[in-house]
Amino acid sequence: MAKVRIGVIGVGQIGKLHIDNYKKIADAEIVAVADINEKEAKRVAGVHNIPNVYSDFRKLLKRDDIEAVDVCLHNNFHMPAAVAALKAGKNVYCEKPMAGAYRDAADMLKTAREKKKKLSIQLSTVFANETKAAKSLIDGGNLGKLYHARSTGFRRRGRPFVDGYGTPPSCRKKIQEAERFTTWAFIISRACFTVSVIPKLSVYPGRPTRKQIWMTRGKK
Repeated sequence: MAKVRIGVIGVGQIGKLHIDNYKKIADAEIVAVADINEKEAKRVAGVHNIPNVYSDFRKLLKRDDIEAVDVCLHNNFHMPAAVAALKAGKNVYCEKPMAGAYRDAADMLKTAREKKKKLSIQLSTVFANETKAAKSLIDGGNLGKLYHARSTGFRRRGRPFVDGYGTPPSCRKKIQEAERFTTWAFIISRACFTVSVIPKLSVYPGRPTRKQIWMTRGKK
């Protein structure tokens, strides 16, 4: 089997994590990386022996030897990079959440369908052992017919690190605007893991139609 040749857009914390994991996959080969911080991109490329570095991801997309692109940017930049990659004829793997807005996510899906290319979002919970076990129990009829499911999660910190992982400003802002943002950011950045699992678990004959998925945020 030929290796899948990959281009990674964004070499921040998430990008570095993805690169580390690709190195564990024998059939994956990272051909190039792109980041506006060219110095850091070159450093990361040097550590992992990645031959090509770009400060403009559009130049990376012009390569005809790249089959797939991994988008590891800020949520609001997922759509423009992913859509550009799809239009360039690349399959796309994108870090979660899918985008910063529903409209952007819809554009990504629409483009993937139009270009007949693969678009996958990094939602590890879909493939987790716990999800597989739950699906097996449901398919085997061990839980009967499901009518309701609930998932509860807690976050110990405030803002989900938009300004950098673990930085004091991201953890201590208590103004009203930051509180509203915390609710939105938690749902879009963390709750997507749970929401993504629901369709996978509910795909079985005679399943109830999903009418609503809702979430609330509480304070300790």
